[in-house]
Amino acid sequence: MNIENMTKTILTVIIILTTSLTGCLSSELGEQNQDRKSLTVLTYDSFDSTGSIVTDFTNMTGYDVTVIRAGDAGGVLERALQMSGVESFDIILGLDSTYAPIALDNNLLIPHGVIPSNNISLLGSTIQDDRLMPYDQGFVCLNYDVRFLNENNLSVPNSLWDLTSAEWSGKVAIPSPETSSPGRMFLAATAGGDWGNDENRSWSEWWRSMVSNDLIITSGWSEAYEVRYSGGYGVYYDGFIGDAVAVLSYCHSPGAEAFWGGGTTNSIALDVPASSILQVEYVAISSDTSDIEGAKEFIKHLLSESTQATLPETNVMYPVIETLSIPQGPYANNSIIPSTPTVLTATQISESMDEWLTIWISSVSS
Repeated sequence: MNIENMTKTILTVIIILTTSLTGCLSSELGEQNQDRKSLTVLTYDSFDSTGSIVTDFTNMTGYDVTVIRAGDAGGVLERALQMSGVESFDIILGLDSTYAPIALDNNLLIPHGVIPSNNISLLGSTIQDDRLMPYDQGFVCLNYDVRFLNENNLSVPNSLWDLTSAEWSGKVAIPSPETSSPGRMFLAATAGGDWGNDENRSWSEWWRSMVSNDLIITSGWSEAYEVRYSGGYGVYYDGFIGDAVAVLSYCHSPGAEAFWGGGTTNSIALDVPASSILQVEYVAISSDTSDIEGAKEFIKHLLSESTQATLPETNVMYPVIETLSIPQGPYANNSIIPSTPTVLTATQISESMDEWLTIWISSVSS
């Protein structure tokens, strides 16, 4: 065989071997990709899908996690209802005591079968159902910008009725209970709170008076807090308006502001009757899941001490396991546990919410 023919033969063998090896590698990679496990999580916009919670879970279990955002908790429920049997979710994350009963009634969830490795400790009542697992908590309440009080020589409101005065006209923002989970919890706080025996000073009359005082009603918490509230971090965002000096948020929101604000904040939680209530948020397994065991592992991960310890920063809520709380220092020093929260069972909220919403719509529309 001459050199030219030998060279051609060698090149042919190399090509055949390379093609064969490439085919094998492609086949192996394809098989590996097919074996790659994945979960889909339906949740609200503020869930930290790019942070340590999802990353750590992927690193520990090998699961790829796809996070679908659906606005507020109300959007989560709406999408779950509309897409049941059409779009597959493994985990539904973020329903609270006002929305979770609807998911239960519509058979959107299945028993999770998870036994937490840490004791669950809540600041109030929760739904007792084996399809729901609490994963964070916090008291809903009003926050106010203390600079407004100082500049206008105003006293701290002693009741919700003080917010109906002319000084507060057009200065209060509350997300609608029709579309917002904090809004629904606040509605429950007002409807189930103690207003005394004066029929003319009932919770529905308060809402009616607030609307007459140019109450700002927003579609969700983000618009109320980040766009309209003058005392929060929204001032750094494009589209900020800042015309509200009081807003519905959480009793620990000023603590979060101080935590990231160099130890100080202009925001203070308002502690008055009929204005605060505990919100517990749940994680659940969707009835459409194709991987129950993987979904269970995700719930266990959310309830692990390492994950729960991050919630005050990643989800800006209290953990639910008894050994943990929000960080000491500026966070804790500027957060309160309300002295007179409205106390309702999840059953009371579930059974009364439709009636409360009907009365609320009538009150704000008249």
